[in-house]
Amino acid sequence: MTLGPLRFEHPGWLLLLLLIPVAWWIARAGRGSLTRGRRATSLAIRALVILLLTAALAEPSLVRRSDDLAVIVVADASRSMPRRAVEEAERFVAAASEARERPEDRLAVVTVAEGAEVAALPESSTVPGFGGHAGRDAGTNLPEGIRLALAIVPQDAAARILLVSDGNETEDRVLEAADLARANRVPIDVLPIRYRRDGEI
Repeated sequence: MTLGPLRFEHPGWLLLLLLIPVAWWIARAGRGSLTRGRRATSLAIRALVILLLTAALAEPSLVRRSDDLAVIVVADASRSMPRRAVEEAERFVAAASEARERPEDRLAVVTVAEGAEVAALPESSTVPGFGGHAGRDAGTNLPEGIRLALAIVPQDAAARILLVSDGNETEDRVLEAADLARANRVPIDVLPIRYRRDGEI
Protein backbone atom coordinates (compact mmCIF):
# COMPACT_ATOMS: atom_id res chain seq x y z
CA MET A 1 0.00 0.00 0.00
CA THR A 2 1.38 3.40 -1.00
CA LEU A 3 0.26 6.61 0.67
CA GLY A 4 1.96 9.65 -0.85
CA PRO A 5 5.70 9.18 -0.46
CA LEU A 6 5.22 6.32 2.03
CA ARG A 7 4.81 2.64 1.23
CA PHE A 8 3.60 0.20 3.88
CA GLU A 9 4.66 -3.45 3.62
CA HIS A 10 1.89 -4.60 6.03
CA PRO A 11 -0.90 -2.00 5.75
CA GLY A 12 -3.37 -4.07 7.78
CA TRP A 13 -1.62 -2.99 10.98
CA LEU A 14 -2.68 0.61 10.29
CA LEU A 15 -6.04 -0.36 11.78
CA LEU A 16 -4.34 -0.05 15.18
CA LEU A 17 -4.62 3.72 14.75
CA LEU A 18 -8.31 3.30 15.55
CA LEU A 19 -7.20 2.70 19.15
CA ILE A 20 -6.24 6.37 19.50
CA PRO A 21 -9.86 7.65 19.73
CA VAL A 22 -10.62 4.70 22.04
CA ALA A 23 -7.77 5.77 24.32
CA TRP A 24 -9.06 9.35 24.18
CA TRP A 25 -12.57 8.18 25.18
CA ILE A 26 -11.18 6.09 28.08
CA ALA A 27 -9.14 9.09 29.28
CA ARG A 28 -12.25 11.31 29.22
CA ALA A 29 -14.40 8.73 30.99
CA GLY A 30 -11.89 8.16 33.77
CA ARG A 31 -10.92 11.72 34.64
CA GLY A 32 -10.50 10.95 38.34
CA SER A 33 -8.31 13.45 40.17
CA LEU A 34 -5.98 14.20 37.26
CA THR A 35 -5.58 17.79 36.25
CA ARG A 36 -6.29 18.84 32.67
CA GLY A 37 -2.56 19.11 31.91
CA ARG A 38 -1.75 15.64 33.25
CA ARG A 39 -4.73 14.16 31.42
CA ALA A 40 -3.56 15.72 28.12
CA THR A 41 0.00 14.46 28.73
CA SER A 42 -1.27 10.95 29.49
CA LEU A 43 -3.38 10.92 26.32
CA ALA A 44 -0.44 12.18 24.22
CA ILE A 45 1.83 9.43 25.58
CA ARG A 46 -0.77 6.75 24.85
CA ALA A 47 -1.31 8.06 21.32
CA LEU A 48 2.45 8.17 20.73
CA VAL A 49 2.87 4.56 21.92
CA ILE A 50 0.05 3.40 19.61
CA LEU A 51 1.55 5.38 16.71
CA LEU A 52 5.05 3.93 17.22
CA LEU A 53 3.68 0.39 17.59
CA THR A 54 1.66 0.79 14.39
CA ALA A 55 4.67 2.15 12.52
CA ALA A 56 6.84 -0.75 13.67
CA LEU A 57 4.29 -3.38 12.58
CA ALA A 58 3.24 -1.74 9.29
CA GLU A 59 6.90 -1.29 8.20
CA PRO A 60 6.73 2.03 6.33
CA SER A 61 9.39 2.99 3.81
CA LEU A 62 10.00 6.21 1.95
CA VAL A 63 9.43 5.95 -1.79
CA ARG A 64 11.64 8.09 -3.98
CA ARG A 65 10.29 8.53 -7.48
CA SER A 66 12.61 8.93 -10.44
CA ASP A 67 12.09 9.22 -14.18
CA ASP A 68 15.47 7.61 -14.89
CA LEU A 69 15.54 4.16 -16.45
CA ALA A 70 18.25 1.53 -16.38
CA VAL A 71 18.05 -1.21 -19.01
CA ILE A 72 20.12 -4.26 -18.17
CA VAL A 73 20.86 -6.55 -21.11
CA VAL A 74 21.27 -10.19 -20.06
CA ALA A 75 23.01 -11.69 -23.09
CA ASP A 76 23.51 -15.38 -23.76
CA ALA A 77 27.20 -15.77 -24.62
CA SER A 78 27.29 -19.55 -24.64
CA ARG A 79 28.81 -21.66 -27.39
CA SER A 80 25.38 -22.47 -28.84
CA MET A 81 24.86 -18.87 -29.97
CA PRO A 82 25.88 -18.27 -33.62
CA ARG A 83 28.21 -15.30 -33.97
CA ARG A 84 26.14 -13.75 -36.77
CA ALA A 85 22.96 -13.87 -34.65
CA VAL A 86 24.79 -12.25 -31.72
CA GLU A 87 26.09 -9.45 -33.95
CA GLU A 88 22.56 -8.79 -35.24
CA ALA A 89 21.31 -8.59 -31.65
CA GLU A 90 24.12 -6.17 -30.77
CA ARG A 91 23.16 -3.92 -33.70
CA PHE A 92 19.49 -4.03 -32.69
CA VAL A 93 20.24 -3.03 -29.09
CA ALA A 94 22.65 -0.29 -30.21
CA ALA A 95 20.03 1.15 -32.60
CA ALA A 96 17.39 1.09 -29.86
CA SER A 97 19.83 2.84 -27.53
CA GLU A 98 20.54 5.61 -30.03
CA ALA A 99 16.81 6.14 -30.67
CA ARG A 100 15.84 6.48 -27.00
CA GLU A 101 14.03 9.63 -25.92
CA ARG A 102 15.96 10.27 -22.71
CA PRO A 103 19.73 10.46 -23.15
CA GLU A 104 20.25 10.21 -19.37
CA ASP A 105 18.85 6.66 -19.27
CA ARG A 106 21.48 4.05 -18.50
CA LEU A 107 22.48 0.70 -19.95
CA ALA A 108 24.23 -2.31 -18.48
CA VAL A 109 25.26 -5.70 -19.84
CA VAL A 110 25.44 -9.06 -18.08
CA THR A 111 26.81 -11.94 -20.13
CA VAL A 112 25.78 -15.51 -19.38
CA ALA A 113 27.31 -18.88 -20.14
CA GLU A 114 27.91 -21.52 -17.45
CA GLY A 115 28.11 -18.53 -15.10
CA ALA A 116 27.22 -14.85 -15.27
CA GLU A 117 29.44 -11.79 -15.24
CA VAL A 118 28.96 -8.03 -15.51
CA ALA A 119 30.30 -6.70 -18.81
CA ALA A 120 29.14 -3.12 -18.19
CA LEU A 121 27.60 -1.45 -15.13
CA PRO A 122 24.52 0.80 -15.52
CA GLU A 123 26.61 3.93 -15.79
CA SER A 124 26.99 4.42 -19.52
CA SER A 125 24.75 5.21 -22.45
CA THR A 126 26.54 2.98 -24.96
CA VAL A 127 26.23 -0.76 -25.30
CA PRO A 128 29.46 -2.76 -25.47
CA GLY A 129 29.62 -5.95 -27.48
CA PHE A 130 28.13 -8.81 -25.52
CA GLY A 131 29.27 -11.83 -27.49
CA GLY A 132 32.28 -12.65 -25.31
CA HIS A 133 32.42 -14.32 -21.90
CA ALA A 134 35.46 -14.86 -19.71
CA GLY A 135 34.20 -18.09 -18.13
CA ARG A 136 33.37 -21.48 -19.55
CA ASP A 137 30.86 -21.27 -22.39
CA ALA A 138 29.63 -24.85 -22.74
CA GLY A 139 26.39 -24.19 -20.80
CA THR A 140 23.74 -21.51 -20.33
CA ASN A 141 22.67 -20.36 -16.87
CA LEU A 142 20.01 -17.74 -17.63
CA PRO A 143 18.63 -17.63 -14.05
CA GLU A 144 22.03 -16.61 -12.68
CA GLY A 145 22.20 -13.84 -15.27
CA ILE A 146 18.82 -12.48 -14.20
CA ARG A 147 19.75 -12.63 -10.52
CA LEU A 148 23.00 -10.77 -11.23
CA ALA A 149 21.08 -8.16 -13.24
CA LEU A 150 18.76 -7.60 -10.28
CA ALA A 151 21.79 -7.17 -8.03
CA ILE A 152 23.18 -4.25 -10.10
CA VAL A 153 19.89 -2.36 -10.47
CA PRO A 154 20.56 1.28 -9.42
CA GLN A 155 18.65 2.54 -6.39
CA ASP A 156 17.76 5.83 -8.09
CA ALA A 157 16.24 4.46 -11.31
CA ALA A 158 13.52 2.18 -12.54
CA ALA A 159 14.82 -0.94 -14.26
CA ARG A 160 14.02 -3.28 -17.11
CA ILE A 161 15.82 -6.45 -18.11
CA LEU A 162 16.31 -7.36 -21.76
CA LEU A 163 17.01 -11.08 -22.14
CA VAL A 164 18.89 -11.92 -25.35
CA SER A 165 19.02 -15.68 -25.83
CA ASP A 166 18.10 -18.66 -27.99
CA GLY A 167 16.29 -20.08 -24.95
CA ASN A 168 18.46 -23.19 -24.65
CA GLU A 169 19.10 -23.11 -20.91
CA THR A 170 21.11 -25.89 -19.30
CA GLU A 171 21.17 -24.76 -15.64
CA ASP A 172 18.27 -24.14 -13.22
CA ARG A 173 14.94 -22.78 -14.46
CA VAL A 174 14.63 -19.27 -15.86
CA LEU A 175 10.98 -19.01 -14.79
CA GLU A 176 12.00 -19.08 -11.11
CA ALA A 177 14.34 -16.13 -11.68
CA ALA A 178 11.57 -14.39 -13.62
CA ASP A 179 9.31 -14.73 -10.56
CA LEU A 180 12.05 -13.07 -8.49
CA ALA A 181 12.21 -10.19 -10.99
CA ARG A 182 8.43 -9.81 -10.87
CA ALA A 183 8.54 -9.69 -7.07
CA ASN A 184 11.03 -6.83 -7.37
CA ARG A 185 8.81 -5.07 -9.95
CA VAL A 186 11.42 -5.41 -12.70
CA PRO A 187 9.86 -6.36 -16.05
CA ILE A 188 11.71 -8.69 -18.41
CA ASP A 189 11.62 -8.21 -22.17
CA VAL A 190 12.91 -10.95 -24.47
CA LEU A 191 14.86 -10.59 -27.69
CA PRO A 192 14.76 -14.17 -29.04
CA ILE A 193 17.69 -15.38 -31.14
CA ARG A 194 16.39 -17.61 -33.91
CA TYR A 195 18.65 -19.60 -36.18
CA ARG A 196 18.73 -22.85 -38.07
CA ARG A 197 21.51 -25.40 -38.17
CA ASP A 198 21.49 -27.88 -41.03
CA GLY A 199 23.13 -31.26 -40.82
CA GLU A 200 23.03 -31.61 -37.02
CA ILE A 201 23.25 -35.13 -35.65
